[in-house]
Formats: sequence, C-alpha cells, structure tokens
Amino acid sequence: MSVAPHPALGGALHSNPRLNPPTPNRGALPAYWVGPRHLAGDDGCLYDIVADTLAGFGWTSLTTVRGRRELDESLEDRQVLRSTVLHISPDARRWAQWTLSDEPFHLGGLPIAWQISARSDASRSLADWSAYFTSGIPGEAIADFLLALDVCGEPTDVAGSPETVLDAASAHGWLRDADQPHAAAMHPTFTARLGLGELPPLIQEGLPP
Repeated sequence: MSVAPHPALGGALHSNPRLNPPTPNRGALPAYWVGPRHLAGDDGCLYDIVADTLAGFGWTSLTTVRGRRELDESLEDRQVLRSTVLHISPDARRWAQWTLSDEPFHLGGLPIAWQISARSDASRSLADWSAYFTSGIPGEAIADFLLALDVCGEPTDVAGSPETVLDAASAHGWLRDADQPHAAAMHPTFTARLGLGELPPLIQEGLPP
C-alpha cells in the first residue's frame, strides 16, 4: 500500500531523462519528490491554497464581472471585460483579491496574483494599506500572512518600524544584505530575499468591495 504525501509538503519534480541512467520502468518519466512542495515549481494551485485558507477563516467569496452588452446583443454573447474574485473577512475590514484571472498589473516584471488589503473601519472607502503578491510566491507563505492578518485585532495598527520586519527575519537566521543592512535580507539558502523600497508609481490603492 502506498500513501501519497500531503500536497503542502512536497511536489513532483521531473528530471531530464537524457541526463539520468535508465530505470527499471522504461516507459515512465523519472520523477523525484521535492519538499516543501513549492520548491518543485508552479503547480497551478496558488489560488486554491489561499482560497481554501480563507474559507477556513469564514471569509466570504464572490466573483465580480464587469463587461458590456450591446442593446441588440443576447446575454450569451455578452463581452466580459474584467473578472476578479474577492474574499472578504467577516468584519469587512480585510479583503483579498485574486487578480491573475483578470488583466493583472506587474511588479518587478511579474504579474500580481493576490492583492491583500485592510482598513481601520468598514465605513472607510479606501484601504489603509495593501500587500501585493506575485504568482511566484508559494501559496503557503500567503496563507501564513493571511493567518496573521485574520487573528490581528486591529489590522491597521502600526506595530513598529520597517526595521521590526528585518529584525524578525534576522532572528530566524536570515542574512542582512552587506550593502543595505537596514533595507534587505536574504534567506540563508539564498532562495528568498526580503527588501524595503518605495511603492512603484503604477500601483494604486484600489477601492474595497
């Protein structure tokens, strides 16, 4: 009997068969189990991992579709221009927007997959802050970010300066950048980098639901 590992723990990574010796099963492509799962590459589960996490928190999800339809056009022929998925916290002060299925804007040349925002009061029309995650970020990392946001009583309270983030990373073994010790740090395996910088000019705080 074989037991399949949990998808969050590992993923299949197929090697180049020409670079490996023959295997007993000549008809199968050589594969190795890699963990954590995200190190095996993009498996197309970024939305599902985050959405399942939000559902577990009791967040409401809805799909917004904005399009146009000519007067003599049937509903089936309606041209959909934009479609996004919103996940809203029970107190309506936190929300996450899946934008990759729409017309995503880019950050550092990569398309934004998730935009997560918070406001101090549900009656406010704009977010107090937003965080942007590209499609290359592991879903587990975004899920942990959302977990911290969900349990935070006041999501817009400032807990400290940006140095607090770097101090926390350094306490977990991250290496401060030699040229920018107060603005950047690198994971000891050199697989991730954390940097502080100005907000790109094309990113604007969007209206909440």
